[in-house]
Amino acid sequence: KIFDFAIALDRLAGSGLVRAHGESREAYALRVQNWAPGFDQMTEAHLAWALGDPRYKTERAKVVIRHSREVRQAYAKNSRGRWLLALINPFSWFFSR
Repeated sequence: KIFDFAIALDRLAGSGLVRAHGESREAYALRVQNWAPGFDQMTEAHLAWALGDPRYKTERAKVVIRHSREVRQAYAKNSRGRWLLALINPFSWFFSR
C-alpha cells in the first residue's frame, strides 16, 4: 500500500501537474495544493518513511496511506475535468517523478 504515493503522483501527472526539472518534492507539493490539498503532508510523511529510521517504517507507512486517502478524495473533488488530459495523453505517468 505504500505505492499510494506513486499512484497520487501518477494521477497528478495525468492531469498535467508534473514536477518541473529541478523542482524539489516539497516545492512541488506546495504548488499542487489547489488541486490536491494535503499533498504536502503526504510528501512529508513519504519522505519520513523512505529516509527515516527503519524501526518506524510500519507506523510511517500507515500515515502515508491515511494521507493518500485524504489527498485522493480532495483531488477528486477539486480536479473536475482535468482527467480529460489523462485521456488525451495516456503516457503521462511516464513523466511523474
